[in-house]
Amino acid sequence: MTDTHSGAAGAEISVVLSAEDLARLDLWRGAQPDRPDRPAALRRLAGMALEEFGQVETLTPDQLNAANDE
Repeated sequence: MTDTHSGAAGAEISVVLSAEDLARLDLWRGAQPDRPDRPAALRRLAGMALEEFGQVETLTPDQLNAANDE
């Protein structure tokens, strides 16, 4: 899988990782042939996870109401 981030408009998020998770991320990055930086590594891993676990049904804003509460 390649990193497809091209600077296109998107949402910027802030993520706080534990020291253990950060170390695991850095180990994973180091094992990649292109050694992505941390943001690229997180984008790549998120993309891989979303591909692996597939799409889930989501509600549109007009469907958000108490009738959908579980």
